Amino acid sequence: MPWETMSAAKNRIYVLVGPDDKLKSVVMFDKDGKRGRQIDLDHFHNKTKPHIHEGYEHSTVGRELMPSEKSIANKAVKIWEEYKR
Repeated sequence: MPWETMSAAKNRIYVLVGPDDKLKSVVMFDKDGKRGRQIDLDHFHNKTKPHIHEGYEHSTVGRELMPSEKSIANKAVKIWEEYKR
């Protein structure tokens, strides 16, 4: 997974796929190439799935997605499902 390395392009979104061929998370990088937010799609956090974490620390409380973040997550899932067909 790209973290704050140069492998993470600026203002990009990466989607991580698990070994079971299911989407795990959507990772968003900022203008400096640093991870800003991560949407976890495959598990619950505080009874919320999907949920989002800000920054690098996953010990922070995951929160519910805002409408714009839901749109990003839904688009990633749709693209992945179409690709698999």
